[in-house]
Amino acid sequence: MGLFDGNGKLLGSASSPIQIWKVGDCVEQSSTDIWHAICAAVKAACSLANVAGQEVTGLGFAATCSLVAVDSEGAPVTVSWSGDTRRNVIVWMDHRAVKQAERINSSNSTVLQYCGGALSPEMQPPKGFQKPSIAKEQRRQQQPLLHATLTATRSSCRGCPRSTRDDYDTLQPSCQTSDNIGNQKPIPSQSPTGNHHKPKKKTDLL
Repeated sequence: MGLFDGNGKLLGSASSPIQIWKVGDCVEQSSTDIWHAICAAVKAACSLANVAGQEVTGLGFAATCSLVAVDSEGAPVTVSWSGDTRRNVIVWMDHRAVKQAERINSSNSTVLQYCGGALSPEMQPPKGFQKPSIAKEQRRQQQPLLHATLTATRSSCRGCPRSTRDDYDTLQPSCQTSDNIGNQKPIPSQSPTGNHHKPKKKTDLL
């Protein structure tokens, strides 16, 4: 996590470890654990830079093509054969869906031309077909990038140049780098309001 000013100067940075489970070709993580790590890193970076949460005007997330499974309320849905409810992320490097990828590629669909001619088992479509119970139980399959954005802003908006908020206090409490950071429940997707406002100060978290 890096904290930058409006001129691109790095003011502070921090990181936090995340848990990973590896069993054979299966590689899994927890979106709850990932979010708590994000919150810890944000708090640490702001503390090192002596920047208050209220001064942060933008949040940026970067992620891989892993798959996050949640229900209609945003709660984790397991993707693990172990049944462990914490494991709701199929990591990009997971190769359990090799046969599913081969099945998709054998269709010779014209859609494949938009992804290099073939799908890798590391991409989301093959992963989504892997565990039958996922399709029945879950309501959404998300990329980690979108999941983090939804959790942080309550908005399904992607690729916005800056946070869309009326005031600092209208954001999720977890984004305010307060003592309550990381204690929030996942928020279901909502349509963006489109109320773009100018930032109060030029400090961004990336």
